[in-house]
Amino acid sequence: MIKFVKNLFKRYFIGSFFLSVPQMVSIAITLVTFPIVLSHLKPEDYGLFQFVLSIQVWLNALTAEYSTTGSQKGLAKGLDGTFIFSLVYRLRFIIPLGVLVFIASPVFYYFGHSAFAFILFLMGIYFVIGYLPEVSYNSVFIAKKQFKYFSLWKSIDSVIIPIFSATAAYATGSVLVYALVHFGSTALVGWAGLIFAIKKNNLLKGYKEKNIDQSIANYGLKLIPSAIAVQASNKITDFIIGPFFGFANLALYSVANSLETRARSLIKVVHILIYPDFAKTEWNDLKKRIRSKLINAFVVSWIFVIGFSIIGYLYIYLFLPDFYLVSGIYLIILLLGFPAKILQAIIQTAFDSALRHKEMSYLLIAPNIIKILIIIALGFVFGIYGMIWGLSLFAWLYFLFTYILFIRHKV
Repeated sequence: MIKFVKNLFKRYFIGSFFLSVPQMVSIAITLVTFPIVLSHLKPEDYGLFQFVLSIQVWLNALTAEYSTTGSQKGLAKGLDGTFIFSLVYRLRFIIPLGVLVFIASPVFYYFGHSAFAFILFLMGIYFVIGYLPEVSYNSVFIAKKQFKYFSLWKSIDSVIIPIFSATAAYATGSVLVYALVHFGSTALVGWAGLIFAIKKNNLLKGYKEKNIDQSIANYGLKLIPSAIAVQASNKITDFIIGPFFGFANLALYSVANSLETRARSLIKVVHILIYPDFAKTEWNDLKKRIRSKLINAFVVSWIFVIGFSIIGYLYIYLFLPDFYLVSGIYLIILLLGFPAKILQAIIQTAFDSALRHKEMSYLLIAPNIIKILIIIALGFVFGIYGMIWGLSLFAWLYFLFTYILFIRHKV
């Protein structure tokens, strides 16, 4: 174990330092702004806003999102036009979906859901003009191993958006103003980051010269069903809790889920660090390396979980409004599945870096359908607690499924 940690430190310290800085900044800003937002917005309004964000994430699944992920392989190999090609390709999906949102908003307003209609409309505008830049530009820094710029822009993102949004909540107490500022600031940061990434790496030249790996289009298209399954399973709790248990209860769950997401930011760091190395390693060699290190990764992840659980629960107890105390229990239950997510992410990165769409489809469709069934079944019997326990249970089942597929797969 000591040798494993030393090797990780030597190989990834510089990269992990720059990648971890924005995660630490994000956690720090979240800890400061969370009490402000939750103290000035009604729980029902905050839950409603989170529900709209869930719709946004689900829409993204229909935009061939894995084509952007796949573009990292082309960028790593010097095919610099691949990234812009992926953006242009995804626009053909984003624009029609945005139009559907614009059409749906007046319908909800007509039936008396005015707050939901306005937030949905704002989300639709952001989805068309700002969502793609925000979720894409960091792929360039990952593929090029420009971790300093990744750290810089993630820090900017983590500071500006929460502070502006919290200020809007504090000044007005209106969820509509909060939503407007949130979507607006997110779009501005996204566009600034995108323009910087393109200019810094002269990606337009690669696109004009057609230095493009066009296979990413087919890769992203084939994985749309997988993306739908993933996002549906990730947001199934929001779609059940909000309409059936009330948006105030969704706010309680969203607080715990948001803090658990901050913990899961470590998984993103792991993926970013190992993706370039995995992409350059032969498949059989990669399998041997991963299988020999999983137990060590398991132990390290549990140490992290114990520490974060204690800190997270104390934070909720000491700083958030009394209404949100139950979120601390939700958080601990969610974190029980964290070690499995770390291990599963390592193996999935191997499949992802090799652009193996068949294996990715297996990993993303069938297990997430099972996840939806587990959450619905346990939620029906045990309510919100059943759904949260179902999430942790599924994390371990998902890892086992991924591991079996991994060890049985041959070139």
